[in-house]
Amino acid sequence: MDKNDVEIDLNDRILKIKGERKSDSEIKDENYYRKETSFGKFEIAVTLPVDVNSDQIKAEYKDGLLKIEISKPEGQKPKQISIH
Repeated sequence: MDKNDVEIDLNDRILKIKGERKSDSEIKDENYYRKETSFGKFEIAVTLPVDVNSDQIKAEYKDGLLKIEISKPEGQKPKQISIH
């Protein structure tokens, strides 16, 4: 797959990753010729636990691996509450 075949969208708290993979293989031999083509679309949707700032999302595609980094907003971090 190429990184141009993958699309990432964020709408409210739903992160969608979709794309299409294509593969061709061809073997030419003295006695036979074989060509295989495979393709398929995929889509996954993940609901994030908190609202995130879309400007702080980073995506990297390298060697067939898609890495998405999402930072938790400062206001959403746990707070220690003291007991009186």
